[in-house]
Parts: sequence; C-alpha cells; structure tokens
Amino acid sequence: MKSREEHKIERYTRKIAKNPRDPSVYYKRGKIWLELQQYRSAAIDFNAAIKLEPENAELFYYRGLAYLGKKEYQRSIEEWTRAIDLKLQSSDIYIYRGQAYAKIQAYERAIKDFTKSIEINPKCAIAYCNRASVYFVRENYELALKDYERTLYLEPQNKLAIFNRSIAIDILEKQGKKINRLLQTDIFLAKKTRKLNKKHWRNCNYSLKIISILAIGYTALETIPNAKYNSLDKSLEALKQKSERQIDKNNLNLKENDFKIKKSSVSRGIFNYGGSTVWGKIRERIEPEISNANPDFTLRYLPHPILNPSSSVGIKMLIENQLDFAQSSRPLTAKEIKLAKENGIELQQIPIAIDGIAIATNPNLKISGLSISQLRDIYSGKITNWQEVGGPDLEIIAYSKPPEKSGTADYFIKNVLGDRELGSTIKLINSTAKGLKIVNKNRGAIFYESAAKIIPQCSVKAISIGYDTDRLVAPYQKSKINSDRCVPGDNQVNLKAFRDASYPLTQKLYVVIKKNGGLEEEIGLSYTNILLSESGQKALEAAGFVSIR
Repeated sequence: MKSREEHKIERYTRKIAKNPRDPSVYYKRGKIWLELQQYRSAAIDFNAAIKLEPENAELFYYRGLAYLGKKEYQRSIEEWTRAIDLKLQSSDIYIYRGQAYAKIQAYERAIKDFTKSIEINPKCAIAYCNRASVYFVRENYELALKDYERTLYLEPQNKLAIFNRSIAIDILEKQGKKINRLLQTDIFLAKKTRKLNKKHWRNCNYSLKIISILAIGYTALETIPNAKYNSLDKSLEALKQKSERQIDKNNLNLKENDFKIKKSSVSRGIFNYGGSTVWGKIRERIEPEISNANPDFTLRYLPHPILNPSSSVGIKMLIENQLDFAQSSRPLTAKEIKLAKENGIELQQIPIAIDGIAIATNPNLKISGLSISQLRDIYSGKITNWQEVGGPDLEIIAYSKPPEKSGTADYFIKNVLGDRELGSTIKLINSTAKGLKIVNKNRGAIFYESAAKIIPQCSVKAISIGYDTDRLVAPYQKSKINSDRCVPGDNQVNLKAFRDASYPLTQKLYVVIKKNGGLEEEIGLSYTNILLSESGQKALEAAGFVSIR
C-alpha cells in the first residue's frame, strides 16, 4: 500500500508531465522528496524550479537543505548565501548555514550565523544550543555554559544542553571558577509556569522535521558513537568521565608566552589559513591558546567555496593567493612546487609533528593484524577474503578516501601500493565519519585514516600492522578497550611506536608557507614557531600526534 507522500509524488509527476514549465510543482515535489529523505531527487527538482525561476530565494533555501542531506556542506553554504543575497531573512537559514560552517570547521563563521539567527528570533532554543556547542568544541566553556542555560530556559528537556551544561560546570569548577547554581530553580519555575507557543516551536523546527538531520550542536553526542548504554544516566556518566579525562590531558602547564606572537607587522590583524582535515584537532586545541595570548590577532580557517577541505585544496588555495599559509598531512608534490614557481611563488614546508595511519576494522573481526604486503594486496584487489590473511571466511570490503582529495590517502597509496593502483573493487568515500560508521556496521569492512582520528573511537578496532607478520605493532598505547566498556578518549595513540618508526605507517604534518619576505611568510613562520615551542609540542601530543622536538 502506497503512503500519502508517494501518492503526492505521483500526482505532482503527472502535473509536471502536463506542464513542465510550472516551477511551483517541482518545488512541491522537491519538498516531498525532502520529507522522504530522497535528497538527490529533491536537489534535481529544485534545480529544475530554479532554472524556471532563478530569483526565487526560497528555492535556493530548499536546495541548500537537499545538499545538507547529501552532506555536501560547501554547496549548501553557497545555496543559503544566495538565498540571503536575494533578501531571504529567517532564523532557520542562519541556523542551517551555521551548521554547515561548523561541519567544515569554520567555527567563527558558524558563531556569527547562530548569533544572527538569535537576533532574528531570540526565543529559538536551537540557535542557542548550536552556538553553545561550537563554543564547547572550541573549549570556551564559560560562553558555552551561558548559551546552554538559555537553551534550557527555552527548552527544559533539551538532552544535549543538559549533558554538556553538566560537563561545562565540572570543567569550570575544576578550573576554580564560580558557577551560579540558581539556574536549576529558574528551570524548575520555567517548567511550572511557562506556556510554550506550539506554533512558534513548530515554525522554529520546521526544517528539522522536513529532513531528519540533527543540528550541529548534537554532534557532541557523537563522542559516544554506537554506544551500548541502556539509559540516559549511563550516557551522562560516560560524558562526565570523558570530560574528566580531558581535564587531565589539558593540565599540561602550557606557557602563555609560547603562544604569543612577537611584536611585528603580524601581531595584529586577520589572517587566513586552511588545508588538511587531519589538522582539525590541532586547530581546536591551538587556536584558543593563540587567541587568548594575542587579543588583536585573528586566525580564520578559510574553506574553499566549492571543494572539500584537504591538504591538496589548502596548497592550491595558497598558490592562488587565497591563504596566508596552509596545513598539510603530506609533503609537497613536484607538481605543486612547479605550479607555485609558475605563479612566482616559492613554497617552504616545515614539519611540526608526526601522525600515524591506523587501519580500522569491525570490533568483531577476529584477526591478529596485517603486514604491509598484505595491506598492499588487499587494496590492490589481489586479496578479497579475510580467510587469506588468517581471518574468517568473509569477503573483504575495502574503503578509501580519494587520493586527490586526501593527503592521508595520497600517502597511503604511494607508500603501501607503490607502483600498483587501487583495486577496482575499492569503494571511495569522502568522509571519515561515514567510513567509521560503515566499518562499525559491516564485519568485513576495512578503512584507513589518521591515527589521531581512529584510535580514540570505540566503534571500530584499529588492528596491529607490521613490516611482516612476525613483527606486528599495535597502534594503541595499551590494549584496546572493548567497545562495551569504552568511552571515547580511553584509547590512546602509541606515541612511542610512532616516534621510533617500529609502527610502519607514519607521516609528518607540515605548515606550508610562502618564502616571499612579506606578511605571508612572516605569519607562516610565527604560526610554525608556536607549534614548535615547548607548549605547542605538548598540545600536539595531547591531540594525539607525536612531537618532533
């Protein structure tokens, strides 16, 4: 029996067949596709409507939702920016664009959009919660706490705000800061006396109901992906335990002077940088320290307007004078050096840390580990069953990021496959999160990524690897904690094995700068010196990378 939505789709399809020049029918059918989470079909319909009515801001708004559903965050940002340029002003559109900015780690832009959303609708709890979660990720717990409190006043049952508010309070109290405990009374009174305007909340949440995508604020709950906790209390306790471990790791005795930029032409101003997604954890840990030490100095992570962030894209933008310096998880290529010279630019790459590549498998896969030659045979398509490498009789389903879009994938293919190419059966994906979810659900799957991204996860198992099967080395500092007892952060990177190269797959991280004697070189060197300082190297190790000094 067909659903009501399917009947609507058929009705609109018939109308389009009769009059293919009517944009309103494409628009209506596109919205139904959104409700059904058929994002590609929705995007096609909104494309058709926009061709017929190119100045309709609402069409760009909904096409942005379709791209968000497809996790094409940069394209969704472009759609909503176009809608705003066409004078569409709503709380929702700034919430969604802010979510997309946060997904690509453009946190300052995200905060601005959430703030704009609040200005338009001061009673929309989602905007406060989203902004709070960005502050939380940036470790600005005081501002996060204020926004979570406002969220709870407006929406007392918001689980994320309850979770993270509790964690923020714990962190701030451990830092010796006083917390106003009167809020609990405020929330109680709000529950008793405040009458919610159902129509208001329905409007505020309308887009969330159209597509079942949680707001970026809720990505904080991804810190316990696929957790097997049976109650809210256990989940809350897990998050509290995680925060306590983070506090211990943050107790690094960092010296503020190490993050201070010496008085010069770059000690104040706004500077752009971008590049590798592997650097995400470094940016989150280092940027707040730099900002605190240099009030007049601002670093902006600038994403490419179309391309997904990567080492290659960052270097490309640097060569095209869109960035002041770039972050890379691989060395410069001869092609990049040549292209830079053709544009009158000399590039310099400075190593600041060492990262490892971890091989993720399903936690239930029984296998002791893999040698480099076995990895080569798997990813070239020669080995297709786990039984061939000492595992069960099970098909191997191998995943990789495209090498042209990922510095880690580029390094892996060059250093593991050598003169071979990726096998025809290897599945390409653009997202680390997607790769982890696939491996967690599929016992035969295998995926590789930066160890700093893989090792802390509970949902997958990083296997031992070695130069041969007799010399397998675990990527974990200690034995892997089973997923039913694990909270993200329990598992730590084997820094010793990465440092002495007994673990086979390690790579350096680089700051790429322009050697031109100008502001770009000066800011690049200043940033590099911060990372190479004593405190910078401590912060890098706390983020899961190996210091080189």
